[in-house]
Amino acid sequence: QGIAAVTGLLDDTTPRHLLDISDPTDLFRAVDSGIDLISASAPFVAAAASVVYTNDGPLRIADQDCADSPHLLDPDITGFSEAFLHRLDRVEPATARTIRTAHNEGFLIELAHRIRASIADDAYPRFRDEFLERYSGNQPAESGRRLQNN
Repeated sequence: QGIAAVTGLLDDTTPRHLLDISDPTDLFRAVDSGIDLISASAPFVAAAASVVYTNDGPLRIADQDCADSPHLLDPDITGFSEAFLHRLDRVEPATARTIRTAHNEGFLIELAHRIRASIADDAYPRFRDEFLERYSGNQPAESGRRLQNN
């Protein structure tokens, strides 16, 4: 609501820059409010907490149930398995955090591409609603290890 109130005060020629988002769902709030440009520290902040973004919601890689998981995070972004990152966090935490950050940044970039494509295809509302329903936990996660979004 706050973003939409502020962007409503700007004329159509004024660029709209949102200085930070807290998670992938904020991309949709920004698009819905007419934001043109987004900066985000969220990928790093989440990665520092051992969290990676997935289409099924945020996943805490440090959790024990990721230790033996063969699931790939996203082959098109980093291609690493949950188990690999879980173990890497124990032996090379700085490298693991860097990979998680790169994954989270890649996830947001890919999500922005998908949002643009859905707008071009005149399918944005459906894409938004389906993504948010799945990401927010209303659809069962493949691995069943999604963080609770509170």
